[in-house]
Amino acid sequence: MLSQKTTLLLHAIFLLCLNTNLIGMESTNNVDTLITNPIRSINTNNTIFTVFIKELNKPQKTTQLDLTTQTNNYKSLIQKYERICPLFLLTECISEEGNTEHNNNCLLSRTYQPRYRELFENHASRLLIEKLHTSPTNTATYTSFGCGGTFQDLIIITKALIEQPKARLNIHLIDGNNTPYISAVDFLNYSREITSDQTFFDFGSQLAEYEQHARDKEKDDPEIMTMTHTALQQQLTFLCLKKEAQYKQFIRSLKQKFSLAQISLYIHDQVNNYCNYLEKNNYTHADVLTAADIEDYVSITKKGIQNYMQLCSTTLTNNPESCNAWLAKINNTSAGILTASLPNPERKKQKAVTISFDIETL
Repeated sequence: MLSQKTTLLLHAIFLLCLNTNLIGMESTNNVDTLITNPIRSINTNNTIFTVFIKELNKPQKTTQLDLTTQTNNYKSLIQKYERICPLFLLTECISEEGNTEHNNNCLLSRTYQPRYRELFENHASRLLIEKLHTSPTNTATYTSFGCGGTFQDLIIITKALIEQPKARLNIHLIDGNNTPYISAVDFLNYSREITSDQTFFDFGSQLAEYEQHARDKEKDDPEIMTMTHTALQQQLTFLCLKKEAQYKQFIRSLKQKFSLAQISLYIHDQVNNYCNYLEKNNYTHADVLTAADIEDYVSITKKGIQNYMQLCSTTLTNNPESCNAWLAKINNTSAGILTASLPNPERKKQKAVTISFDIETL
């Protein structure tokens, strides 16, 4: 049987080895690696995120911590892992359960068929570079539909800014998983803009009021309705903190690398909410609109393709010079880039607009 001294020594060696590996990952997971070796970068993010989740879910010595202490611990944990891997919350679709033809891999996964993502990113970044080059003194708008973990969008925008490092750019990222955060900031009358500073989302004195709002909104959800006040308040708080932290990592990476650029980031959850936000704040519609892999099961159940078509129609109607690109599967055997257009030049006079797509097979 090992002595207590020996056990402590082995534990210290284990922690040292773990930290050494993490430090090695930190040194490679920078903007240069993001472009030159995105597979290594996404694998590093996923590894660090897994370690983060394990530590987050580790049983607490004191189970009756108040919410303020739990929240502060959660913030500290995020910051701890950001020091190890600044982009650890940025992810991307890798697997697709039930896709037996590809051994449960997503056909568009970077780790399964890396060339599809690379070709799409090069195409989309060229569209954005051209827009930035054409009007260097004007603010261009990049919008991503179904942005997911935002890893791909960071690559596209980084590639464009390498060519146009003094650009003026507004970024809008739309994803259904943003709903908990968007619902909260809209309720609190906060801005949807994500800044690169070190501040954290805070309900302030309105957490209890928002909890009741959430219960009223989800009154048909038995899980929410049976949760205790403390449990629901913690869930609402942690969801907002994690989502905000993800996007802060995104914008912080761009601002640190491209200090001469003027970049703003806004996030949304639904197409209609996004369009209403643009109109309310007098923002222009996208100059470049992208989407990728929006025909998976979850996206189909949420009418992702129909919503994207609606977004293309609205964008082209309000900004006829805009460009768009959708990375899509073709019969689950290959991939292509789809470009939407409005055939009728009188589109603004039409109540119903027909979208057509051109396909470039990759």
